[in-house]
Amino acid sequence: MPGATHESVRARDCVRASTNRMMQAESKEGFEACVAEFEMSFEERFPVFVQYFRKIWLGRKDLWAKAWRPVSSHTINTYKLL
Repeated sequence: MPGATHESVRARDCVRASTNRMMQAESKEGFEACVAEFEMSFEERFPVFVQYFRKIWLGRKDLWAKAWRPVSSHTINTYKLL
């Protein structure tokens, strides 16, 4: 990324890792714990982004978070069914 500092790249990577943990959480409780961790970690340094995330993405968590997605045939391990 042109013009990015080591600090901004590190911050981006931390935010990305945190949102990936939210996305991959297996349960709603695990998801909520990840959200709380995200907010504690980033709200002070990136308040505008955290506010944006709450307003836009948390309301649509059923579209991207595993804990809210229904189980579909393409995610079931068929070997366990046999």
